[in-house]
Amino acid sequence: GSFVATMAAAFVYPGAEIERGASARCGPGVYECDGKLYASLCGQVERCADGVVCVRHRAGIPDVAVGSVILGRVTRVSPTQVHLDILGVDGAVTTCPLRAALRREDVFAEGVVKDYAEVDLALTFRGGELVQARVVNVGDDHLRYSVSTAEPDMGLVELSHS
Repeated sequence: GSFVATMAAAFVYPGAEIERGASARCGPGVYECDGKLYASLCGQVERCADGVVCVRHRAGIPDVAVGSVILGRVTRVSPTQVHLDILGVDGAVTTCPLRAALRREDVFAEGVVKDYAEVDLALTFRGGELVQARVVNVGDDHLRYSVSTAEPDMGLVELSHS
């Protein structure tokens, strides 16, 4: 299904639908289309007292650790892994170049696939798509991470389109 950010959501990306609420109005970083609210930039959803909903840009170098949840954009798909540029970590938008690799063994939950050599990642992932994943290993340089989508709430992120 489509991802709909709740008011308590830590992180949204352009095109993500934001939960409207009864009398919500658009503020900075938000636009309305067909009665629904959408984020126009990456950041955190905030609701002001007057009912205005905003998306505040959050930038910096987040603390990435095993267990962190990342939002990444697919940059390349090889036979054995998917390469990602990390856009956000645990609700913080990244502005520095962080990279992640999603190995084909870490795409599906354990027991779903019998022979990983037969998994064709190009049938599942395409360049530019967004992926939510959990960090399973941190590289020595803290600029390269291994991630997994083998959990129910992880995987390709579907954007709401008008």
